[in-house]
Amino acid sequence: MEHLEHFGLSRDPFCNDPQVATYFQGHEHAQVEKRLVRAVSQRKGLVLFTGPRGAGKSLIVRHLLDSLEEEIYEACLLLPTPGVADGRWVLARLAAQLGVEEAAEDRAGLLGQVYEAMAIVREDGRHTVLFVDETEVLADQGALSALQALLNLEYEERRLLTLVLVGVPELAESIGAERGLADRVDVHVRLQALDTVGAQEYLVHRIRRVGGSPAIIDPSALPVLIDRAGGVPRRLNTIADNALFEAYLAGRVSVDPTDVHCAADDLKLEGGVAERAAVLTPIRRDETPTAPPQRSRPQAEATIQLTEDDDAASIFDSAGPSTGPNAGMPDATILMTPEMPPSPGGLPDGVRGMPDATMILSADDDGLGSFDEPIPEPVAPRGGPPKEEEIDDLFVDLVEED
Repeated sequence: MEHLEHFGLSRDPFCNDPQVATYFQGHEHAQVEKRLVRAVSQRKGLVLFTGPRGAGKSLIVRHLLDSLEEEIYEACLLLPTPGVADGRWVLARLAAQLGVEEAAEDRAGLLGQVYEAMAIVREDGRHTVLFVDETEVLADQGALSALQALLNLEYEERRLLTLVLVGVPELAESIGAERGLADRVDVHVRLQALDTVGAQEYLVHRIRRVGGSPAIIDPSALPVLIDRAGGVPRRLNTIADNALFEAYLAGRVSVDPTDVHCAADDLKLEGGVAERAAVLTPIRRDETPTAPPQRSRPQAEATIQLTEDDDAASIFDSAGPSTGPNAGMPDATILMTPEMPPSPGGLPDGVRGMPDATMILSADDDGLGSFDEPIPEPVAPRGGPPKEEEIDDLFVDLVEED
C-alpha cells in the first residue's frame, strides 16, 4: 500500500491478526508462557489464564500450542462462537480433534467417545491438552458444566486431560461461582498490560519485523501513544496504524503526538487521560521553591534518541540538563508557578520568564505539558494561597486545552 511504502515498510506492522510470526516475547509474555508450560508439563488438571482484552493472550496460546511436541502431547485449541457454542459443541469439537469420525447425538454417548479417544492417547504415552480461548463465551451460555465433566475423566488413576481456560479477568469470577469448578483450579496465570518499557520494545519489534525504522514514530509521540493505549498491544496496534496514516496524509515521515491524539479520539479511546489529570500538582504561591522540587515519584524518560541499529533495550535514552537549577530532571519536566509574572522580579532564576500556567508536570504527562497559547499579561501578585475553586478552574482549563 502506498502509505506503507511512504514509511519504508514492506507490510503492515500493526496488524491485529493473531499471527505467530509477529509474536513478541517481552519479559511479561515470557514469564506468562513459562508458567503455562510448567502447568502443562506437570499435567495439571484445570489451568486458568486471564488478562485484559487485547493484551495478547490468544497469541501466547498459539505460540505455546505450536511449541508443544506432538510426540508428547495431543494438543488442540477451541474458539467458541457466541450464540452457537454450548456444552455439546465443546464435546463434539474435542471429539473431532481427537479423531472421532461420527459424534454421538446424546451428551453421555459423546462424552464416552471423548473418553475412549483420550484413553488411546494415554496408551500411546502422550497427554491431551485442550485450550479454550474466550471461555467467557461458554460462561455466558451456561456451558461450563461440560468442562467439569471433562475434568472428571481419569484412566488408571491419572488425569486424561489438561484443560487451559483462557479469558478476561471476569472469567475467574464465573469459574468461582460454578459449583465443582472453583476448587479445581490448579494454576491461575495472569497477563498484565505492558509497562512503558515493554510497550516501547513491542512497538520497535513490530516495526522492525517488517523492515522499518523505529524513527517512523517520533520520540515525542511515544509516551502519548502508550498512554492512550493503556499498554494494551491491540490498542497500541490500532492507534499506531491510524496515526501512521494521519502522518502520511499530512506528508510527514514520522508520527507526532497530534497524529496519535487524532487517531485515538476518532476511535473513542480515552487511554490514561484521567490518570494524567490526577497527577497535576499545584504549587502554592507563598511556597514557591527556590531550588528544583524533589520528585515524589519516578519520572518517565523523555529525551529519546533513535537509530536503526540500536537494540530494543537502548532505543530510548534520557538525559536531563547537567547544570542549572533543574539539573538531572528530564527535559520534558516543566516547572511553573501559579499566577506569577514572567518578569524577573521575585522569581528564582530557574523559573524566570516562564508562563503563568502553573504546574509541575512529569515527563509522561502527554499532551497536558504543552502550552502553545500566548503568555497572558502579568497579574499582580496577591497574598495567600489560591482558593480551591480557582485550582479546580485551572485544572478544567488545562484539560480542555489538551
